[in-house]
Amino acid sequence: MKRLLARTWASLRPRPGDLAALFPRACAGCGGRTPAEHAVVCADCQRGVPWIATSVCPHCQAHEGRGDACGTRPTGDPLGGAIAAAWWEPPVSDWIAAFKYPARGWRGLDPKPEAATRWLIEAAVARTRGAPDLVVPVPLHPRRVRERGFQPAGLLAQHVARHLGVPVSVDALVRTRATPSQTGMSAAARRRNLAGAIASRRALSGTLWIVDDVVTTGATLRETARVARAAGAERVVGVCAARTAARAD
Repeated sequence: MKRLLARTWASLRPRPGDLAALFPRACAGCGGRTPAEHAVVCADCQRGVPWIATSVCPHCQAHEGRGDACGTRPTGDPLGGAIAAAWWEPPVSDWIAAFKYPARGWRGLDPKPEAATRWLIEAAVARTRGAPDLVVPVPLHPRRVRERGFQPAGLLAQHVARHLGVPVSVDALVRTRATPSQTGMSAAARRRNLAGAIASRRALSGTLWIVDDVVTTGATLRETARVARAAGAERVVGVCAARTAARAD
């Protein structure tokens, strides 16, 4: 009887190829089929991505230049670069917004926005020279984490670390106070808003990558980098999925 059941199960159990036919790989952008076996985003969606040119300054990504930084980098800037893959425009802005602010109910379980955002952060990693000794996310205040139910930058930092095979720490840097939303703030107002709001919980060293979903003025990355440098990090680079059209200053 056991042998009969085993043979029956073996005949009914689907093979990997059968599963692929039943559940074809879906594009993380539009949900359509992706013919390439390892493609996350289909060819049509890839062509629609507003990619940032690879020939721009790695600091501001607004001016031409392949050097370490163009002339817009402030004197004594603790941030050694801020690399993003694409501009914050549709469809990229739609993907990342859906990842950061999931819909309510079953729609919020859709894995495509996170997959698309991970794909974008991998594209940013490919533009960054060298590899870090440690990856950390831009810290989010514990109250905000509880409100959201997760930490978007933390998930991306963990993905980057796995992608590169390097260590990650989601709590090496912490947000010590819940700052007001920075939406609509100027770069100067963002700097004032963040002053003293980030702290280090451990000594740091070597090259540190700070991961976030979007860079706007660079104020958050720069304040995080300042704290990381004060804790011992020798070089700090920001790596983000997207960037707004506003130049980091």
